[in-house]
Amino acid sequence: MELMEMEDINCNEKKCTGDFIPLRSAPTDYQENKENQIKCLGYSRNKILTIITCVLCAFTMGFLLLIFYWKPNWRLKMMYSRCDLQDAEAALIQDIYCREHVKFIQRHELDEEKREITITESRGILKRETVIDNEIRFFCYQNMKYIWDPANSTFFLLRSPELKATCAEFHERFQAGLSTKEVETRQEIFGLNKITITVKPIFVMLIQEVLNPFYVFQVYSVSVWMAFEYWNFAVCIIIMTIISLTTTLYVTRKQSKTLRKMAESFSDVTVLRPDEGTVRKTEDQLVPGDVIVIPPRGCTMTCDAVLISGTCIVNESMLTGESVPVTKVSLSSENTTTVQREIYSPETHKRHTLFCGTQVIQTRQSGNEMAKAVIVQTGFSTKKGTLVRSILYPRPMEIKLYRDAMMFVASYITLAFIGIIYSTCVLIANRTSPRLIVLLTLDSITVAIQPLLPVALTIGMLYAQLRLKKKGIFCISPQRINLSGILDVVCFDKTGTLTENGLDLLGFHRVTTNTFLPIETAANLLLSCPFLHTMATCHSLAVIDGTLLGDPMDLKMFEATGCSLEETQENSNRDGTQQITRVIPSATSDKHMSPFAILKQFTFSSSLQRMSVIAQSETSNQLAGFVKGSPEMVRMLCKPGSIPDKVDSLLTKYTSEGLRVLALAWKPLGDVTSNDFNNISRDELESNLIFLGILIWQNRLKSESAAVINELQMSNIRTIMVTGDNILTATSVADKCGMLSPEDTIIQVNMPIEEGTSNQLEYKMLSRDEHNRDVHVEGEPNEEYCLEPHHGKTGKDHYCLDGKTFDFIQEHCPDALPSILVKGTVFARMTPNQKQHLVEALQQLEYCVGMCGDGANDCGALKTAHAGISLSEAEASVASPFTSKIANITCVPMIIKEGRAALVTSFGLFKFIALYTCIMYVAVNITKKFGSYPSSLMFTVWDIAIATTIVLLMSRSGPYDEICKTTPPTRLLRAPNMFSLASHIFVLTATQIASVFLVQSQTWFIPFIPDPDEARLASLETTVVFLVANFQYVMYGILFTPGRPYRQPITANPLYIVDLILVTLLCLFLLFAPLSGLESFMTMEHIPEVKFRFKILALCFGNCLVSFVIELFIIPRVSVQKMLRCWRRERKQKYQEISQIANHDLQVAWHDV
Repeated sequence: MELMEMEDINCNEKKCTGDFIPLRSAPTDYQENKENQIKCLGYSRNKILTIITCVLCAFTMGFLLLIFYWKPNWRLKMMYSRCDLQDAEAALIQDIYCREHVKFIQRHELDEEKREITITESRGILKRETVIDNEIRFFCYQNMKYIWDPANSTFFLLRSPELKATCAEFHERFQAGLSTKEVETRQEIFGLNKITITVKPIFVMLIQEVLNPFYVFQVYSVSVWMAFEYWNFAVCIIIMTIISLTTTLYVTRKQSKTLRKMAESFSDVTVLRPDEGTVRKTEDQLVPGDVIVIPPRGCTMTCDAVLISGTCIVNESMLTGESVPVTKVSLSSENTTTVQREIYSPETHKRHTLFCGTQVIQTRQSGNEMAKAVIVQTGFSTKKGTLVRSILYPRPMEIKLYRDAMMFVASYITLAFIGIIYSTCVLIANRTSPRLIVLLTLDSITVAIQPLLPVALTIGMLYAQLRLKKKGIFCISPQRINLSGILDVVCFDKTGTLTENGLDLLGFHRVTTNTFLPIETAANLLLSCPFLHTMATCHSLAVIDGTLLGDPMDLKMFEATGCSLEETQENSNRDGTQQITRVIPSATSDKHMSPFAILKQFTFSSSLQRMSVIAQSETSNQLAGFVKGSPEMVRMLCKPGSIPDKVDSLLTKYTSEGLRVLALAWKPLGDVTSNDFNNISRDELESNLIFLGILIWQNRLKSESAAVINELQMSNIRTIMVTGDNILTATSVADKCGMLSPEDTIIQVNMPIEEGTSNQLEYKMLSRDEHNRDVHVEGEPNEEYCLEPHHGKTGKDHYCLDGKTFDFIQEHCPDALPSILVKGTVFARMTPNQKQHLVEALQQLEYCVGMCGDGANDCGALKTAHAGISLSEAEASVASPFTSKIANITCVPMIIKEGRAALVTSFGLFKFIALYTCIMYVAVNITKKFGSYPSSLMFTVWDIAIATTIVLLMSRSGPYDEICKTTPPTRLLRAPNMFSLASHIFVLTATQIASVFLVQSQTWFIPFIPDPDEARLASLETTVVFLVANFQYVMYGILFTPGRPYRQPITANPLYIVDLILVTLLCLFLLFAPLSGLESFMTMEHIPEVKFRFKILALCFGNCLVSFVIELFIIPRVSVQKMLRCWRRERKQKYQEISQIANHDLQVAWHDV
């Protein structure tokens, strides 16, 4: 089925409110992203409205068609009438960002031969009646298919039914695969398994680009200038337009080809068919429900599939930016009530899911069972397809600068119409010819609306993007650069971001007879014991091409044992050949340490906080289960009698020192034979364990972290730690890196001990050891503290909480969430989804949020944040807008500085363009009063020689060395800005009028006699206004060049300095030493008196002096700022109001919910 392109209608950034239709999948509701919610309205063609619209199109000479091209929703509303969705020919879709999209409803007629089969099968697959009058009605939106459901009178998002299958069903229903008839039916419904990126022909791209409003206005302007015989200026604009068009087409086509190269794939896949056996099919023939065989040497996944047998080693760097291979294990086939009822979810069961676009490096089969997987998503519904769609249809970012710029454009359009009325009246009074009246009137629009405005709003970001690239920071979304300049808070992952990526094994405590032994450091010298066996077997390491690969912590732990790993093929009595991972003791290890075979593995899960394996000693043939994980989780699974009494104090001691602790446990499986271990469930294995001891890991703080955190906090940018580690470990690291000051109060927020008994949150004070800055709990664990306001306290209050408490607050105490968020500094034991929810919650409080992480478990948060920064070796990752090759957080202040520089550059250029327009507008209308008009070369000097060079070179200045405490303004329509522009407009207008009166007062002045048929004749008024305007352009270019505290001073931009000197010399040359031939060529009237030229210069200098005093001395005054704020009071952000209330009365922040 051919996919339609999305038509963007409205680009308001703020979210709409109202009732939205959640996108659902068959057979039952599928929980979707909030962004995938729409309103859908039906429209059918109205013949009368269509006829009226056609007449209007003819009356406007086709201009209305151009409007319809820009605004398809206008066309829909003018030619169609509202109707029920069941009768609709087209759908008007509105997303949560108030953008409207038009989609025409398509009808797919079923073949006569396949009709009954398709109706029956589709009813069974989708659990809906989707066929009406032998056809299926649907539309495609953002490359996703929506099918009409007549029973529920709604369109539903087509999703694979396997997404709602239970884990047990994957083994019961899909072991043998789909029959040929089932595949044909599913292909009819789901279409081809392709991620198709269309690269448009150059001619089509050229036409579409030319129809852009900017280029349409350029065509209009050039047409008017050519009719006016402004050949020089028109040719310059045409050349610039061609260069701009060529560059735009080249970049757009290159990006499309790059995206297509990333998305496209051509491969054959082995598929199981019950009626055909094992067959090879091209990837585009795959459908949800197909069972595919993963080859032993791996492959690139072309769909999302859940593994039902075997094990795979997968490189997911394409999706996450994390190059460490991960192990994927088969979905459990246990015949237990829990597993039978557990619904498959790609997020919950991602350790069992092979995602499209990832590289399977190696597979291991289970006995004679090949590595098999059931396809659950195809095409754009896959993980890779979702990422491609996020690039094709990015989420709009709220940039108030652009919204205000559009309002300015609207005001300039109004100004243009005022100019048209004024020009018509003045020209008629001067008895100008009708032809000249029409041309000058049309030209008034080109004067009021300047084509340099889009360049001014984007060029600062482009320069910043290039500077970041030179520093090893890559950006795939340039608009995020401006947003990074106004960040209020930055969230940091801990491991690999604030601390070193690898952890060092500091030591371990073993347990003997319910007592912890003293700390030991040499695991390779231990006698054979379960503790050593757990270290040697409980990991997800794999040998690939002779190299041991896997999680860095697992590598360190395994290397400490001195053992080696090898993979062999073993013969099983029951299952035939099976690939086994063997742990081989080193030659120097104790002679009682026998080799172990790792038979089964339950991989690490963020939600379970543990992993486990079943291993067999090759000497005794006895099986045992070995478990490692967080101490909190492992101790819950152990027999109470095996846990030492001092475990809490020991854990508190190490975690408060910022050390990471893992607990080890085991369980002998004496009654289980090597043939029956596959029947052991994870729950069965991970119960009634024997506690073995703890491993202590040192995760050193990166040398750059403390300095960067201090720099951000000194700049009033809040810092938050979001980690999966223990809360005391995270708090200790936050303390050591400077997120918590010595005088601050640290408060741990806990959910009630017995969930469901009360919604009262518990608060516990944490105190420091001032000598080594370790953090520990005051008093006994679980002791509740009543917190009162701290009178006379100088520090701040910081909340720290874990993921379970965060979820509890969201569900049971939503009123307390805002106050928790504005004071929360440490969020520990957070899962990837919880990290994303935290970023979304901060954004709802109107924080501009940055997120910095390693790109693995932080993908959701990185994509959701306004400025997500992934620390990755890849040049660019789709996991986040920014990707830094710098392996520490020094990239964060770099991006913030560049963002602020780009933002103030856009502000400065916008104010310059605003006054540049006003200078030209006033000059042109003054000269019209006297029947004259600036010549083509005068416009060339204004637009090309002065304005364009200033715009292009002003933006080259880099960011300032330090981050200022205040963020740059984000609104153009602020009272100080409006007062500034109004003041300068008054001054420049008065200066130009004064120059005209000054020249008219001279004794040698000869009044200009207008020619009804020619306006481009030399006159003293036009000449004087032209000379004054030259100096005004240069003056305001200098005045609005931003410098400290956000950008380097103007002296740090030598090319710009040279340009300013050259254009100033040009202005002085035209004023004092114009050659007679040049005056004639420029259509300038000769000024006979040198003294008068100095008067013009003095007048310009006065204009400069007054403008600089207004901008540099009057506007910044505190009294003026207060007066202007009273005129238009600015609303505080939500988080500022909440923080103010919490600081005024801590009882409000800690109220009883």
